[in-house]
Amino acid sequence: MFFKTCQLLIDFALLILLLPFNIVVLPIISIIILIFDGGPVFFVQERVGLNLKYFKIYKFRTMSLNTNLTESERISKVGNFLRRSSLDELPQLINILKRDMSFVGPRPLTREVLLSKDNTSFAYKRSSVLPGLTGYTQAKYTGSRRSFTQKLKIDLEYVDKKTCFLLFKILFMTVKVLFVRFKHNKTGETL
Repeated sequence: MFFKTCQLLIDFALLILLLPFNIVVLPIISIIILIFDGGPVFFVQERVGLNLKYFKIYKFRTMSLNTNLTESERISKVGNFLRRSSLDELPQLINILKRDMSFVGPRPLTREVLLSKDNTSFAYKRSSVLPGLTGYTQAKYTGSRRSFTQKLKIDLEYVDKKTCFLLFKILFMTVKVLFVRFKHNKTGETL
């Protein structure tokens, strides 16, 4: 119960703190996508949430609607910038406001990924907490290629520990990761 209260307070505080930023940035990004890539602005996809309930996740659209191209060719120039800067994830603040997600938790899986893996028992345990905008896996191993099973194990570490301290630790680790990513992208280096 303490963990859920702590998580709710952190989510509420961060939503209020980020509100002025989002009031300015969300419309600007939306207009840029409309000008350079056309509509729609948002990518909406069904994901698996808390207790295996499905919800619609929102992201800024980063790919062309032309399905004849390969996946890497479909990423637009604007989309590439949004992905590198993680700004494509900003619309998920709507999901946090709706309590489909939290700022911290395992990244939500698609139905296909959940059903296609051999480790479904792990995935079910993973869904015993709210999915997050950032998670232990993303904060701990950014830029590293990890197998699905390795990611699940790291996510389950979070599920097993789930303390208020861990929430703050993941948030601080995420800020550090974003700063390093921004610094490397600015200098043209890759992570």
